[in-house]
Amino acid sequence: DVKNRYAIDSGRVYACGQSSGGMMTSTLAIQAPEVFAAVAPWSAIRNPDFDGPPPEKIDPVVPYMFLFGEHDWLCVNREKGELEYHVAPDIAAFLRNLMRIYQLDETPCLYTCGEICYYVYRNAKQVPLLIVGTVKEMSHANYPRESWITYDEFFSKFSRHTDGTLLYMGEEV
Repeated sequence: DVKNRYAIDSGRVYACGQSSGGMMTSTLAIQAPEVFAAVAPWSAIRNPDFDGPPPEKIDPVVPYMFLFGEHDWLCVNREKGELEYHVAPDIAAFLRNLMRIYQLDETPCLYTCGEICYYVYRNAKQVPLLIVGTVKEMSHANYPRESWITYDEFFSKFSRHTDGTLLYMGEEV
């Protein structure tokens, strides 16, 4: 529908959303990976009450940037949290699955910029196909800078050829 109404660059279609929109963003990546060059779920990545097990593959590959607050009641579990950022077990399982199916180095590169601590998981070509960012002192919310960061520092680096090949900064992934 959008393609019929507007002139768009089909190689630069992205999805992002916060909370239940984050869950939908991830569902779009799994159900229609050929449409999206990259996705960014914020404050949620999967709905543990309705979604089945993590996908066995996402083909073609869709890069993920997952952002959430360090005090996000939906994502963080301080007592039983997993991975370096203490996410709930269902989120950790989904992220580990992405690392596995995308064949990513499970030891992230770590850096902090402003209020966000980034964990960057790269493939063998050093392409960051999964970035997890925890926002200092934020709960289950979104803030305007998150949108800018998502586009300028993540989405804009990914595109697809007309044949579906994923590109990172103009180079084949």
